[in-house]
Order: sequence, then C-alpha cells, then structure tokens
Amino acid sequence: MPSTDGPILFEGNPRVQRLYSGSAAAFLLRASAPGLLMLVLAVLAGVASIPATYPDGDQDNLGIFWQANWSLTFVVVVPALLFCTRLLSTRIEHSLGQLEEIEVIVPTDPERHPSLLSEIRRRIRERARLFAILSLLGAAALLIADSFDLVVWINAQVDAMANGELCGPRFAEMDWVSAFADRSCWHDIELSPDFVPVGLWTNVAFDIYAYGLQTFWAFLALLMISKLGLFFYLMADYFGRDDSPFRIEPLWDDPSRRLGLASLGNIYNLMLTMLILFEGYVVLHRFQEVAQNEHSSILSYLRELTVAVGEPPRWLDPELLQLATVDVGTWFSILIIGPFVFVICWFPLFKIRNYIEERRIELTKEYALARKAAKAAGDEAATDAFDRKARALDGSSVWPNGDRTAWRFLYATIALWVGSIMPMAFIILASLLAVPEVLTLAADLINRVLRWGDSSRALRDPSA
Repeated sequence: MPSTDGPILFEGNPRVQRLYSGSAAAFLLRASAPGLLMLVLAVLAGVASIPATYPDGDQDNLGIFWQANWSLTFVVVVPALLFCTRLLSTRIEHSLGQLEEIEVIVPTDPERHPSLLSEIRRRIRERARLFAILSLLGAAALLIADSFDLVVWINAQVDAMANGELCGPRFAEMDWVSAFADRSCWHDIELSPDFVPVGLWTNVAFDIYAYGLQTFWAFLALLMISKLGLFFYLMADYFGRDDSPFRIEPLWDDPSRRLGLASLGNIYNLMLTMLILFEGYVVLHRFQEVAQNEHSSILSYLRELTVAVGEPPRWLDPELLQLATVDVGTWFSILIIGPFVFVICWFPLFKIRNYIEERRIELTKEYALARKAAKAAGDEAATDAFDRKARALDGSSVWPNGDRTAWRFLYATIALWVGSIMPMAFIILASLLAVPEVLTLAADLINRVLRWGDSSRALRDPSA
C-alpha cells in the first residue's frame, strides 16, 4: 500500500509528494532553488543584463534579470503558489477529518466506507497516473507553442552562420533568448558598448534550462488544478446521488450559519486568496508587456487608460487593448484561471446548494408540523425553539466560508480576469467596485474598533 504521509492532492504521484513533503523551510528551499539556479546560470551565461537603447531614445534592459515574468516568477511567485498548494492540501485533510469528527459528514455504510478522507485518498490515487500524463501533455503543448518560433529562428540563424552570414531572418523578440546574435542582427535596437554577445551554444543551453523549468512548473500547475477538480468532483459526487456512501448532516443551529461546514471555509479562503494573488500577478505582467512594447512605463499606460475612461469610443481601441503584446505564456496564465474558478464554484453553487435546499425544504416542513403540534399543546418553549430553527435555516450560507466573503472574492476575481484581457475593463470595474468596497471595509473597521472598545471597558470594569 502506498504511503499516505504526503499531501492528499498528490496521492499516487510519489515523486511530486516528496517535493511537497518535509519542513516548510526545506520545502521553500526546494521550490525556489531552481529559479535561483537559473539566475546564477544567467550570470555565467552572460544573459543576466543586456542594456539596450531603442530608436526613439528609450532605454531598457533585455537581460533575464529585468524580465519579471521569468526572474520574479520563478524565484518568488511560483514558490509562494507551491507553498499555498501544500498548505491547501493540509487544510483539506484537516477539514475532512474535522467534519467526520463532528459528524457533519456521516458514512451510510461504515463497514465498507468508514472514512471519507481515506476514500478520497484512494480515488485520487487511482487516477493519479492519468492526470500526471494529461498534465505532462498539456505542459509539453505549452512548451511547443511558446518556443516554436524561437527554435525555428535559431535553426535559421545556425544555417546562416554556417554559410558565412552574420544574420538570418529577423526575429520578433530580441532579448536574452537570442543574445548570441551579432549586433547587426538586433536591427533598430542599439546594444550597450559594454555588452558582448554570448556564445551560441551557451545561450541555447541556457534557453533549454529556462524553458524546461517553465514546462515543469506548468506541469505542476496543471496537475494541481486537475487534482483539485477531482477532489471537488468526488465531494459533489458523494453528496449528489441517492446511493452515496456518505451523506451531509447539516448543523442547522450552527452559530456561524454555515451548516457545520465552516472548516471547509479555510479551504475556500486559501484557494480564493491564491487565485487573487495569481491574477494580480497576471494583470501586472500584462501591463508590463504593454509597457515594454510601447517602450514606456506601466504608470504611463495606466494614466492613458484612466484618461480614456471618459471616452467610451476609445475603450475598444487596439492601442489601448494591446492584445498583440500578449504572448503564449500570458494567454496560458489567463486561460488557466477559468477551470480554477469553475472548480471553486462547482461544489457550493451546484451541489451543496441543491443538497442543502432539499434538506432545508424537508426540515422546514418538519418544523412547521412540530411547531403546530407544540402550539396546540400550549408548549411555548418548544414553539420558540422551532421558530429559531426556522430562522437559522433561512439565514444559512451555502458557501462554507460565508456567502458574503465568497462573493466578494469572486467579484474581485472577475474584475481581475476581465482586466487581464481588457485593461480598460480592469480600470472601470476596479473603480465601480472600489467605492462600495472601501465603504464596507471602513464600516467593518469601525465596528471592530467599537467592539474592541466595549470589550476593553468590560475588562477594566467587570461590573459594567
């Protein structure tokens, strides 16, 4: 029997489990080491810094140290997301165990299926190989799409050099991936006199490492999303059919009004936080691509968008949309958000909601009949108790982390996702959502201060 000591999401993939196991410090070191090694290799290969000047006089650095989608992503963003994935897997195990402990999740056949946690581990393990293959194929497809033009250009460049020519056909993106090209091959880009083009095969070897690392992280991202999708599919499947080996027994008198599912809220809060952080990075990178293409700054582009808010005819102007600047990696980052949001929403909105609504209707009928009997018998205490249960039913959240919190997360997610495709939409949605959100946050802060003041006075004067 395979070990179950590793993260549940990667059950059945022992090598990936080992990557996510161990102490937090050791894991972060493993996660950031490949990116740090890439930066060290960039210095050794001579592609870390490539100062350049464009024909209009704008200066830029085309070295990998100044490419945030490579240096920042692999050293900071990816390790942070991997750490959140590890934490998410731990929370899934803890939450399921807690739900079984308080008997919100109950086995219908304890002898055959005594534990939901062990059952989900088993089913994730059964599909682990298939998901690993599909994730690997997806990552390979990304690699081919993202590097195809580069490979063709390098091949043409090698042929040209073999024929005694300095330059082959013009390449669309002259930067660290093609730093071996002669100065005359950079066309209208003027390189700093201090920069010496690196050797061809040194540059190619570094490109292979960098793109290989990107492919590996894409594989882990696809594997994580597929495993999360499987986890929520299994949860939905168990609680969406009559012959399910498990059932939900909601706590209708839950003081948090989350039907006893509040422990799952930790999973949702972390998933939504991961999504918001990743989307924020994608939007920032999108603006960075536009700024690089225009040889300007991100602030200049934001100012241009802000000015255009009052000019609706310009909202779909190609100069503002700048879709031509979106590369394959950015499109991958944008499109991968869709399945992630679907995974997050499916279980509460389409499964828990239906299941809870059915139980809510059944129990409402039971409460109504019991209240009627209690009232006829003159039992006022029982009548009041049934009234309280009915009100609890009516105000219960479908989302485990609370309806209000979940929808606020989703509104922000939608604004960021739309904005990553249409930056103008990001400015408009951010403006529309910011005003009520700021007011809400201010009201929450005032409420917290008042409650803190009340509790402080109570501590100083117990008789108050």
